[in-house]
Amino acid sequence: MSKRAACVFLALLCILPLTGCWNYRGLNEMTIVTGMAIDKNPENGKYLLTFEFVDLSSPVKEKGYKGRLVQSEGETLFEAVRDAKRKLANKLYFGHNQIVVLSKEVASSESIVSTVDWLLRDGECRETLYVAISQGETAHEVFEVEGIDQKLISYKLQRVISGDENATGSTLPVELYELYDISESPGRELALPAIHRTKSGGELVTEINGLAVFNKEELVGFLSPTESKYYLFAVDRFEKGLLTFHDPESGEARGTLEVSKSRTKYEIKEDGDKVKLVVKPMLTVYLDELMETNLKLDEAKLDEIKAAAAEELEENISDVIRKIQTEFGSDILGYGNLIYKRDTPLWTKLEDGWEERFPTLEVEVEVSINISNSALLIGG
Repeated sequence: MSKRAACVFLALLCILPLTGCWNYRGLNEMTIVTGMAIDKNPENGKYLLTFEFVDLSSPVKEKGYKGRLVQSEGETLFEAVRDAKRKLANKLYFGHNQIVVLSKEVASSESIVSTVDWLLRDGECRETLYVAISQGETAHEVFEVEGIDQKLISYKLQRVISGDENATGSTLPVELYELYDISESPGRELALPAIHRTKSGGELVTEINGLAVFNKEELVGFLSPTESKYYLFAVDRFEKGLLTFHDPESGEARGTLEVSKSRTKYEIKEDGDKVKLVVKPMLTVYLDELMETNLKLDEAKLDEIKAAAAEELEENISDVIRKIQTEFGSDILGYGNLIYKRDTPLWTKLEDGWEERFPTLEVEVEVSINISNSALLIGG
């Protein structure tokens, strides 16, 4: 082969990877799925899937993108996905899917990892989509509402869940790959965002409503948004949000602190056969609202506010931990996994009987609060 022929051959080899998308499809050839609900048909026991997809048939300049729904059935998820093609001109495209919502029935009667197996294996599905549980009778009802500020309900839910840690601290965002990782982690159970429908201004809307608790990959109960907040402190996942503290006698609100920084540390104490875990949330907060008049905010008063808020937070975190231990018996706190990572020899001794040990594990909570800004108003 001559030098010139060799150069031409090498040039062609370099050009081949630059030929563009071999499997390119235009928007008119795709039905873009943004959200998916998984139910069971009570009549035949098959999976009943509901897909929210982008409506590309209507103009978007004035009102933006809208979502439409289509349902399909199958003995497996993949079969139900393909069944939708019988109702649509184009195959479903899952590259923009934001969230998958499971019904209570599905989540409590079968392994959630087995249920979402197809989503984990399929090449189009994002591993970063969120997984949530519906608290209503069905999962598809969460998409059957009018959006307040977003016409595509899936996108709204995705943004609410992802932004919750920096706003209200009332749920825990869990992406698809995290769900699988947690299920494979020793000494750790799963908790997922809970969703329900509620009324706002006389209209039905979809709202994030705390956490769904799992044990051995099956749904066993729920934590309210308030309980979920204290759960987040217990597992070092609280980022930013508000803490309202109360008068211990009257129960009336005294004020509100805004958490600007939160970090939880842990200490494992072993005494023979007994194991004790000390949970130490450390908060930096702003004093944003104080429901008292003619108050002089000196150092002594600030110390009193910090002590009162810390005591109340300690009690609330302890109550949620006890509820998780006694009512659910499921280590969604991941304390077994913490021991596994920090002290492997100790975990080796505890692992076999951890399900029985966890409900009686001694957990002590020690909260420290630092007020970095009191937003003091100075009059003339």
